[in-house]
Amino acid sequence: MTATVAECQERPLFRSVFDVPPIVDFHLRNWRDWMHRDSLRIGYPSKSAGLESGYISGDDAFDDLCLKADEHAARVVDALIDGMPQDESCAIHHAYLHACYRLRDFDASFESACQKLLRGMVAKGLI
Repeated sequence: MTATVAECQERPLFRSVFDVPPIVDFHLRNWRDWMHRDSLRIGYPSKSAGLESGYISGDDAFDDLCLKADEHAARVVDALIDGMPQDESCAIHHAYLHACYRLRDFDASFESACQKLLRGMVAKGLI
């Protein structure tokens, strides 16, 4: 399940003196949901095209398109996080995945990570 705009406006999952930009928070929540999703796919599509009343059924075509876009965005964010220094990636994991890390200065690491994510998202065309 992907994050909605209303979910992005709810209180953050953690306490920080740094305010996360809303678009970064949206993509991090999408990434969090993608990280928690079961991954039992073996390469076959979960749905197939079919005929319904003589025409091609496309009732869920837009939903499938949105899911693919969210998955692509989550993969890009995951790659950006993997390329960060360890303290910054740990701060993101701590804040959004509730991973247990002890950092000397969580706020500074988290702020730096969010700023790098914002720049990386612009460079990769997510925003």
